[in-house]
Amino acid sequence: MTGVAVLAARRTAVVPRGGAFRDMEPFALAAALIGPLLADAGIAPDAVDEVILGNALSGGGNLTRVAALAAGLPQSIPALTLDTQCCAGLDAIRMGAARIASGEARFVLAGGVESFSRAPLRARRPSTKDEAPQFYRQPAFTPWPEREPDLAAAAAELARAEGITREAQEAFAMESHRRALAAASPAGEIVPVNTIAADPFARVLSPALLARLPVIAGDAAHGVTAATTAVEADAAALVLLGPGGEAVSYTHL
Repeated sequence: MTGVAVLAARRTAVVPRGGAFRDMEPFALAAALIGPLLADAGIAPDAVDEVILGNALSGGGNLTRVAALAAGLPQSIPALTLDTQCCAGLDAIRMGAARIASGEARFVLAGGVESFSRAPLRARRPSTKDEAPQFYRQPAFTPWPEREPDLAAAAAELARAEGITREAQEAFAMESHRRALAAASPAGEIVPVNTIAADPFARVLSPALLARLPVIAGDAAHGVTAATTAVEADAAALVLLGPGGEAVSYTHL
């Protein structure tokens, strides 16, 4: 067993759906980070043993393989795409670390990428010639449709059950945006893509502005609004993992 280190870390800006990344396929967002990561750590492309990315929206296939090839990595390097929904990017990093710790790999590129702008439309094939395709937003997570509320509805129900008021949610959102505006990203963290080198979503929020937003799920007292739910966005974030130890050069941590 060997230690594992993050040798370099890079990301794109996080751009809301329909913004500057609206025409970029998700593989291109991920591919834009691979070259800078390898340059940061001084690692040659053919030294990479595997690429592992998390993705939930692309509808299947091996997005990671496409990203690796688009970035110019050799065809001999294996690539794997994970879909564990919101945990996928972190699970990809955990799997990459496990590969290195077990001695199966030395250098692994890992992370996650999503594009709400380019997510495919999903439809179930008609069972008879007289039926039309049935479009759906996301695949089933359980065998029981009645137990699968939309994310906003689930958040609103949790807020009601835990007594988290709309005002408390909005106060949290205001503070979150304030901190985002006050915190500058470390130099080199964001790779400019389509000339975008900063997160465009953070803004100054006020109680008066938030009070005017309609509730999209839940009741008036505990419901969630567009300001208190996660933004649908396009972005990628990757790390280069390698063996830990004194001989390793650590950059962009």
